[in-house]
Amino acid sequence: MSATITCPCGTKFSVIPSRANRARFCSQVCKGRFEVSAKPTFRRAGPAWNSGTTGLLPSGGAHANWKGDAVGYSSLHAWLYRHFGKAAICERCGSTVRVEWANRSGQYLRDRSDWLTLCRPCHRRYDIETGQLGVAQTLFTSTGVRIA
Repeated sequence: MSATITCPCGTKFSVIPSRANRARFCSQVCKGRFEVSAKPTFRRAGPAWNSGTTGLLPSGGAHANWKGDAVGYSSLHAWLYRHFGKAAICERCGSTVRVEWANRSGQYLRDRSDWLTLCRPCHRRYDIETGQLGVAQTLFTSTGVRIA
């Protein structure tokens, strides 16, 4: 025992009797195509109130919490990513797999010339060759806060 309903698309479909008064569409696709929304969509004319703004708070050295070169390890790497993008190609071997930012001087400065993009094996070799292996552990605490 079932009730037969005709969808606005013309397809006839059957439903159980308890749904006969509520069923109107043969599928979700037809529902999206034919259903009239009860709530009209409201769209204000003109640009958004904040279009063209770069942010409400100052950034960089103008911000009250700016730490300069005394920033922590993860914050410094986030700064690198924001300003120079993701490290994509190893500067030594040309690999594109597991490439990361490597520090040249051991000072961890906010200067692009102080950084290399190296794949993980080349980064390890570079740190061993230059004697920088473990430098980050001596400059930063286990939570990433700069010590010196």
